[in-house]
Amino acid sequence: NKTVPAIFFGAVHSICFFLGRECQNFGIPLLEARESLKSIGAVSMAKGIELPAIVGMIRCCRDMFKDHATSTVQTRNMLVDVILSLLTGGCIDEAVMKELAQLHVTCPEFVARCAARILYLSDSRFAGALRSGLLAASLSICAQLGRQDICVKLFGGLESGKSGILADELASRMIDVLYMLRLHHKTHKVLGSMATLDFQGLEDKLEHISRDAQVSVCANCLRTFDRKVLKWCKGTNMLEPFCSRECLRESWDAEVCTDFSAVVEEDDDKRLISLKRNILQAGSKVFRDTVGIVMREYGQAIARGQGLTTTIDLREFPPRVSSGLPSVDLSGCVHVTFIAEDFRGSKDGGGRRVLVLRKRFAI
Repeated sequence: NKTVPAIFFGAVHSICFFLGRECQNFGIPLLEARESLKSIGAVSMAKGIELPAIVGMIRCCRDMFKDHATSTVQTRNMLVDVILSLLTGGCIDEAVMKELAQLHVTCPEFVARCAARILYLSDSRFAGALRSGLLAASLSICAQLGRQDICVKLFGGLESGKSGILADELASRMIDVLYMLRLHHKTHKVLGSMATLDFQGLEDKLEHISRDAQVSVCANCLRTFDRKVLKWCKGTNMLEPFCSRECLRESWDAEVCTDFSAVVEEDDDKRLISLKRNILQAGSKVFRDTVGIVMREYGQAIARGQGLTTTIDLREFPPRVSSGLPSVDLSGCVHVTFIAEDFRGSKDGGGRRVLVLRKRFAI
């Protein structure tokens, strides 16, 4: 019947409780405990059935919440605890996310709790949540629960109290993480092919996220253009887009094409090069939107041949822009510094680093 017998998740509940207690008492290393949980959730339910146990448990949960008469509160809470433990242990892929997303009507709070456990700073994780519909479903659930001032519990059974995090706050945190990952390779790629997400009160931030993935601006004239006619600067290994061969040539002749060797390091992999390319594009869009203000303030100095420096911090929303005149002549160009972050490998708080890229624009 594509579900898991109660005796199975009863045993797993005991194992999860044991592993959790041993981790707290330093009896079992955390990583080993997580690997054990991941293995439990990935095991096939029965001979000849390839469906992972965690998927069967999620379907059990669906059936129990559809008809409360088929189970007790204690049984439902035990199953919820098991699923959350397995998700925390890393037993999660896009197929599991799709199963969770389909429960947004049957047991919305459960879906929100699962999303809160698995949607952390991971490019792959958020890309999967976007493709599977889990993130959109979670935001919709948070909007629904938020109108009722319902808190989403992160620990314990669903019926075990009212404490937790407000649904609106949970949605805001998810969108904050999405904003932080919007320029990373996998997340950026998925965002580029989907409709803008929606959550009341955060429309501007979600629109900005979508624009960074879907709008292309010429690295020379800064005009928006159709990505289908994209022209790349031959000397920069596909780092900058140009709307026409004329703009490419003009930028090349002015010697303001981004220097590949100054941006890409020898050990940069495909994903990091993609991230840096997306940073340059996102920063160019912000520069285009603010260049009028900058020119009005520093136009006279620029007319005298004075160079200009601008810093655009893409980590903030909206991106923070600061400009000033350097102490030396920089040949009448605007020297722009883009600041962003690389979160690849940042699970459990490691691997996070600041990226600083520089580009010149001809005036």
